Amino acid sequence: MKSITNNSLVFKNIIDLCEKHGFLKQVADVFQVGPIGALLQENLKREWFQITIINRDFSVFLNNGNFKDTFLYAKGLCLNKFPFGIAEILPNKAITNSTNGDKNPIDFDQILENSKILSCVTFLPSSESTRFFHQLQRQRRTWWRIVSIFNPVYAVDIVHLVFSFTK
Repeated sequence: MKSITNNSLVFKNIIDLCEKHGFLKQVADVFQVGPIGALLQENLKREWFQITIINRDFSVFLNNGNFKDTFLYAKGLCLNKFPFGIAEILPNKAITNSTNGDKNPIDFDQILENSKILSCVTFLPSSESTRFFHQLQRQRRTWWRIVSIFNPVYAVDIVHLVFSFTK
């Protein structure tokens, strides 16, 4: 029970800091993105678009409507050769009714207006899936090291790798 109270307190402190620095603003029962939050949101969306769609070794198509139509178009354009991907920008309604530590449903579209989910589905042969997954993990770690100012978890990994190569 104590951890639930601590989690609620931490969450409230995070929300207060976000409001204080202009990332969020509360309007009635919901939060809207503040001026600084809008810039952050746009920068993240632009970075995601660049990394996920533009800078890939294979073709990734942006879905703006029917996923099946986009899939058939992408498959035909790639001459039925894998891999290829389909990226989507979805409304946040896709993540509603998750639960928090209090076991109360959280309806995210009621908490934060106008947020989006950025998603990318990659189609490839099953024989390449494990290798692709590990490659994607490495790329995300590298990306995180580049965009984060200070990330001690990955800094420790880097030091660990340096020592393992010098033995």
